[in-house]
Amino acid sequence: MTALPSPMTESGDLALRIAGLEWGVGGLTIVKDIDLTVNAGEFLSVIGPNGAGKTSLINLISGVYLPRSGSIAMFNNDVTNMRPADRTRRGLGRTFQTSSLFPGLTVGENVRLAAQAALGGSLRLFTAPRRDDQATARAEDALERVDLANRRKDVVSALSHGDKRKLEMAVVLAAEPKVLLLDEPTAGVSVEETQPLVGLIRDVHQSGTTIVMVEHRMEFIVDISDRIAVMHEGKILTVGTPAEVMADEEVRNAYLGGHR
Repeated sequence: MTALPSPMTESGDLALRIAGLEWGVGGLTIVKDIDLTVNAGEFLSVIGPNGAGKTSLINLISGVYLPRSGSIAMFNNDVTNMRPADRTRRGLGRTFQTSSLFPGLTVGENVRLAAQAALGGSLRLFTAPRRDDQATARAEDALERVDLANRRKDVVSALSHGDKRKLEMAVVLAAEPKVLLLDEPTAGVSVEETQPLVGLIRDVHQSGTTIVMVEHRMEFIVDISDRIAVMHEGKILTVGTPAEVMADEEVRNAYLGGHR
């Protein structure tokens, strides 16, 4: 199967346009000549064997890495060489495989700090915000969305792994992202906690947020994705609907039925 173009490309309503993207370490090339578009409001999942370059691609889109060559545009604005904070201000949010929370702070404090940073305000935590403070209001709204409002005074270290994942989502949602990058959101989450987390991700997408997700649970990916991009050895092997990707023999050999 050859890579399929995004079905809405002609409209020009693209959340992301990635062209000729390449990155590596030393003499090793890890991401090779990536061309990919993501529509506004689309849910695109990225799959592939371990070492395929999936997280490296997310790091490039979010600005953690800068490419050797190629370009990244978000809503027709070139962000290729922008710092992560500048991309956040333009509407890009991102979660990580490992927790980026402050474990010694409360649930509410973590989200309020994120809201303050997104609003360009002070990062001082103890500034006695008013009840109608914009950062506090954003934080409360984000906690409500992830069903953690009743845990706002709990210290993060007391949360289950699944609730920490939900809190990470709240931290990102407090910045009101237009594009959300999720890197293995269900990693380490118990079976019991996976479904509420999946439901949350689905709700965020249905609210209009564009999502690009790296994930390994195929039953989750097939159910929630509009399209799936398959990476192999640093390249995009194919892009298609879940049904097209699942039926593709080359994909099965490289990933679904082969090594991981």
